[in-house]
Amino acid sequence: MNRGWIALGAVTSFIVFALLISTFTRTPALAPRLVTDVQLGTVYQVGHTFKCVLATGEEVRDWHLLDRWIKNQLSIDTYEVDGRTFSALRLDPTLPKGHVRFRKELVNVGTGPSLEGHDYMKTIVNGREATVEREILFVEYNGTLEPQARPLPACGTPRG
Repeated sequence: MNRGWIALGAVTSFIVFALLISTFTRTPALAPRLVTDVQLGTVYQVGHTFKCVLATGEEVRDWHLLDRWIKNQLSIDTYEVDGRTFSALRLDPTLPKGHVRFRKELVNVGTGPSLEGHDYMKTIVNGREATVEREILFVEYNGTLEPQARPLPACGTPRG
């Protein structure tokens, strides 16, 4: 009875191994394209962009890319971190017209508010003042962002 289970396991392993080999050795032209998120740093052609509202009430920008195999990308136009406002949109004339690139960047958001030269709410780690950095998604684009009528539409299907 034990030999039967071993044989079944061996056959199953062989089939799984054969499927993996056939999947990864296909030529790129024949490999299926999968719906995916954007890759950071890659330039994509934009079909349309508009602002929309999430179920939480937060306003975000929805980027519809011309390559329909890539999911639409949501981004925030401005971030507010510890009382400071950061613009996440950057016009980049070096990109081709109508294109966008998404990048993440570590931003120094400081050590807290200050008043008359004295810093309050400093971040202390192991007894030393620490620099607070946050990772922010920046959107570099070359095109125009059309004005939009209010109220903003609801964003599309929630992403998994």
